[in-house]
Amino acid sequence: MSVLERYENILLDPTALIVLHSREYKEFIPIIVAKLNAYTTIFSIIEYLSLISYYGRKPGKTIIDRLKEIYNIAEITNETMIKAASIRSDLLRHGVRAELQDIIHVAICKEKGLILVTGDPERYEPMKKYGIEIIHIGELINIIKRILDQSKQV
Repeated sequence: MSVLERYENILLDPTALIVLHSREYKEFIPIIVAKLNAYTTIFSIIEYLSLISYYGRKPGKTIIDRLKEIYNIAEITNETMIKAASIRSDLLRHGVRAELQDIIHVAICKEKGLILVTGDPERYEPMKKYGIEIIHIGELINIIKRILDQSKQV
């Protein structure tokens, strides 16, 4: 099993998407596209567009189309909505508040068997009990760096 096979099916939350599209890590995107089934959501795309707009770049259809070419956009199905509602009600019963988009990300990962990749794992900590794997974007970046280093040595 190759080192990336464990991460074959992933969902990038907004923090992970923003990190990957930074100048520092943009070169990793082709590897991710070639080696992984990388999903994101409309919530992550909106967060990314908000950030680039904040920094003075005009978010437009070209950027959206490019992101849709790179990533699979996870659809919010009836099953996703039911799972998200169940998770949210359970969290509320236990006095835990969480962002709706985070709950939907967890529901999508549960439904599709995806690993959730984030720059902020703590925000998902109360939702680990729903049986999803959560990794920090730094872990994925380190693996890709090793793959790049190995390919340069060959």
